[in-house]
Amino acid sequence: MVFIALATVGVTSFPALVLDRYLGFPSICLAAALAPIALHRLRRRFFSCFLLLLVVFAFLYSAVFMPGNRYTVYPYTYTTGLIVYQEKQALDLIAPLLRAPLVLVDWRAGSYMRWKYLWVQSIYRGFSTSDGVFLWAGGYGLYVTPDFLLSSKSTFLVLRDRAVDMVDSISLSVWPWVMNKTCIFSGPVRIFVVP
Repeated sequence: MVFIALATVGVTSFPALVLDRYLGFPSICLAAALAPIALHRLRRRFFSCFLLLLVVFAFLYSAVFMPGNRYTVYPYTYTTGLIVYQEKQALDLIAPLLRAPLVLVDWRAGSYMRWKYLWVQSIYRGFSTSDGVFLWAGGYGLYVTPDFLLSSKSTFLVLRDRAVDMVDSISLSVWPWVMNKTCIFSGPVRIFVVP
């Protein structure tokens, strides 16, 4: 029961920790497995009904009523707290439109975009589709700088506003450099055409 309470408080306070998966779900399974035994032994006591109601309430609260839950229709975060909802909406719009031989995207947005394609194949530092290759900045030591962009053959750079906050993914010097390039999509996620 302690783990259920910790998972409920943790999911409410810090949804990116995914405590409902690591603490809440196993404790709910354990409580469900032990519930018939506990109800048989404590069937005449009020405490057993209280424990059962606590399990049901914790499950319903973390699964339905919490605004940050990724299983509801309008969650606050996606891919376990890695991108925000506005970025998710923008990635939903641009994912079907990206038809290029090579697309450079940070690994958080790329891990979400991967699920938007029907057939993908994992490759070193990203994934490939029937339309092209997506490389993940920050994945396996791929650090994006203006020099890297000049030497690469990437066609599009998908750049989130919060991607420069990620450690060892995109250099701060990329922003002034790409502002001189053609931006074909603007918003919380931008697409630049790079040489």
